[in-house]
Amino acid sequence: MAGENTKHAHAAGLSAHRRDGSPAEAETMSVAPGTASAGPDRVADPALVSPRRAAPIAARDLLAAAPRRRDSDWDARPCTREDDLGWAAKRAAVTIAAAMLRACDGDTGTHCDDVVHLCDLIAEELGVYGNDRAELLAAAQLHDIGKVGIASDVLNKRGPLDDYEWSLIRQHTVVGERIIRSVPQLEEVGRLVRHSHERWDGGGYPDRLSAQQIPLASRIVLCADSFHAIRSDRPYRRGRSAEAALQEIACAAGSQLDSAIVDALVSAAERLRTTVRSGAAGLTTTLRSRRLVELLV
Repeated sequence: MAGENTKHAHAAGLSAHRRDGSPAEAETMSVAPGTASAGPDRVADPALVSPRRAAPIAARDLLAAAPRRRDSDWDARPCTREDDLGWAAKRAAVTIAAAMLRACDGDTGTHCDDVVHLCDLIAEELGVYGNDRAELLAAAQLHDIGKVGIASDVLNKRGPLDDYEWSLIRQHTVVGERIIRSVPQLEEVGRLVRHSHERWDGGGYPDRLSAQQIPLASRIVLCADSFHAIRSDRPYRRGRSAEAALQEIACAAGSQLDSAIVDALVSAAERLRTTVRSGAAGLTTTLRSRRLVELLV
């Protein structure tokens, strides 16, 4: 993976390279060791997956993903008018922000949708539920919202970025936090987005946090983001197979990514592959399950 001098606008992939041979930006993430629960736009090669214009994920689906555990959860049934208004404000803010991102860049919007699916899968594996899961999925949906302020010719540049362009890219998580925190009820989601490019070894941005200093949800988003970037086409390279992407993610465990989160993704992917091979009925009946099969199998 690339280090401090790595230069490409938007690749979160680990050690992918541009056509000129220079490394792409490599980000990744982490989960505290031992936290994993036990238990189970163009691609010629059909084994590779490119982001598709899938149906947008509604905010109500994000907020309903977490089991109803306590009244403070976003997805819990509001008990008072004040609770109801706060819950509705969060839903509306996530919906509007995601729609704005999708309108500005449809490919980035589709990427964020897929990162939500992957984060949801990892959260299941790690046993993340309730409000923590709702905030994780909201952060996954909005992790690239700060890119709305970056010119498309910088985001989609095929060659190396200059120092100024690279400084713009490294500000997108800070800009994203600022946008999200404009809604007081989403302050914690903004914090998670700010740290979604911090690396386990402290080499990320913007605050160079390391290990468990990085919020768990931010580490999960980075892992999912990195995997999806490797799977997807970029202006400077084609996407890689699911197996190759998982291997690349595994190589980053303990350095750029949290080992426990990587283990959770690998474990969930293997279980999904086993289920697909068994021919289980109804596996691809939902958007989430279809996309996970396309991404991981």
